[in-house]
Amino acid sequence: MNSKIIVNNLMTFIPDGDGGNSSMPCLLDKAFQYVVLPTFYSISFIFGLAGNLLALGFFCSSRMRPWNAITIYLFNLALADLLYITTLPFLISYYINQTDWPFGEALCRISRFVFHLNLYGSILFLTCISMHRYAGVVHPLRALGRLHRRHAIVISFCVWFYVTILLLPSVVFSDTGRNKSNGMTCYDTAPRDTLTAYQTYNTVLTVLGFGLPFLVTLVCYGCVVRALRKRVRRRGASLRSRSLWLVAVVLVSFSLCFLPYHIMRSLNIWSRLHLGLKPSTCSISRTIYATYQVTRGMASINSCLDPVLYFLAGDAFRRQVRWTTRRNETSGNETIRSPLTLQSISNETATAKPLAACPLNYMQGGRESGLRT
Repeated sequence: MNSKIIVNNLMTFIPDGDGGNSSMPCLLDKAFQYVVLPTFYSISFIFGLAGNLLALGFFCSSRMRPWNAITIYLFNLALADLLYITTLPFLISYYINQTDWPFGEALCRISRFVFHLNLYGSILFLTCISMHRYAGVVHPLRALGRLHRRHAIVISFCVWFYVTILLLPSVVFSDTGRNKSNGMTCYDTAPRDTLTAYQTYNTVLTVLGFGLPFLVTLVCYGCVVRALRKRVRRRGASLRSRSLWLVAVVLVSFSLCFLPYHIMRSLNIWSRLHLGLKPSTCSISRTIYATYQVTRGMASINSCLDPVLYFLAGDAFRRQVRWTTRRNETSGNETIRSPLTLQSISNETATAKPLAACPLNYMQGGRESGLRT
């Protein structure tokens, strides 16, 4: 007889692995997730929506044009966040109503797909930004003429295509089921009967969607920090400080939002397949399950951190924000000049001279060098 998972309003019964009855069934207390997840999702919705809509407004401003390569990556990052944020009201309602999904199977699959689209799209666009900075700072002469806008556009299309192909199986695995009250449950990974196959897919997804990009990002920013410490002196202290803050924000995003989620998702799947079937290990299963739910909420916070990244990584974005702030603070007929169109480390390639020979010129990289991204 096939094992079944019975879901009621507050707990889940995990049956014995042999399909027999157990005198001590494993019950997972799910009450806390009806508070934790709606709280995380509500914070992400409010602050993520405000921050990313404001960012898109700045990106679409005429003063931000023409876009450089970094701006293109940041725009796609904001777009991925907004796509995910649109699904949060459905998920908030779902968990407030104690995992009763009234929106149908199609929307269940779409919401889970969009969550992963945002997750892995964000990871890859952060990786693109790290590689762009690495090329411009560590290998300025090699990068000369290779970091144009058209390259960023092509790379962005490739990222979306790659992530979509990578996530197509998740649409198949995502499913709905009936709970004890005859309501509909929307699984965030896969139901029990396809969980073994999903475990294999999860391993591939974790390696290709998170592990490799994370490794590339760490290497790139490690080299960037090393180069800045060697080449930037007093005159570039402000820029070095901003660059180090950017590295910190990216590492926080990975360490706080992405890394714990991928670790606990894999552990939760393994627990459901092995530990969760044995009442003797039920306490471990409960701990893994509870921690996994927290990391799911933490993963959604990424959409709130990204607007901070826009300010640190995009010099044109930062200048536009400052110009808008000054304009709003100015009254009467006082005229505020448009922000300077100087390009800097985050959105330019190098000058024709090595960085070590002219660090300040490169860091401030102006139009006078005739370079564009």
